[in-house]
Amino acid sequence: MYIASTGEGLLAAMSSASNTHKEGHIPFAPGMPGPIIASATALDPLHYSRIHVSGTTTITSIVLTLLPIGTLLVLVFDGALTLTNTGTLKLKDDFVTTGSGTEVIGLYYDGTNLIEVFRSE
Repeated sequence: MYIASTGEGLLAAMSSASNTHKEGHIPFAPGMPGPIIASATALDPLHYSRIHVSGTTTITSIVLTLLPIGTLLVLVFDGALTLTNTGTLKLKDDFVTTGSGTEVIGLYYDGTNLIEVFRSE
């Protein structure tokens, strides 16, 4: 699935059977919000584009092995921790969470780096 940037509505995009990256589109997986993954120094989202991050371990990198180029990775934090602005994590600044369960950050994978697109404050 993908969010279309060419005028197709989200509903039309969600009803598409395609799950591949297309030029001008951002891959998106509607439905379940993704698994809960424990925080780790090197967080591995596996192949998911949306995950809940539990725990309090500071995250200094994200494993990119299974993420397709163009993925918008959305992380929802359930624990108090810091996502650091270092290495392939290109953030406005460190993202410090309080454990409220409502703190979210969106990162775009350009093939080399994860670039911050949005964050809750």
